[in-house]
Amino acid sequence: MIERGDSGRPWQFDLLAVAEWRFTPKPDAATEPGTLDPQRERARLDAARADLAETQLGKVRGELITAADFERVLSETIKPIATGLESLPDLLERDAGIDGAAVERVIAVVDRMRESLYRQIVEGTGAAHE
Repeated sequence: MIERGDSGRPWQFDLLAVAEWRFTPKPDAATEPGTLDPQRERARLDAARADLAETQLGKVRGELITAADFERVLSETIKPIATGLESLPDLLERDAGIDGAAVERVIAVVDRMRESLYRQIVEGTGAAHE
């Protein structure tokens, strides 16, 4: 408003300011920071409950296992492989009669294989180095 009207005198308005006020969208509670939209929050809660129900159903059906069970099974699977790789140089030296230089080469290859296997497991499971 530029000038307030009075008896016998018209009001004067800044039409550009009036148009801006009139046509600028007003923020509502859903878009203001720090406020919650009840419908959006209900949808998030429903989605979380559905995810939990799906996970529980997967466990009941035997389609999913816990991380602890996965680690146990993986350990039980990998341990014989690691043990076999560790004993391979001795077996080759004793049973195949290979010389010391060849045994050293086998040890180096086995070490690389074990390190590669470890890296693949760590990268595949997202586990941290211990």
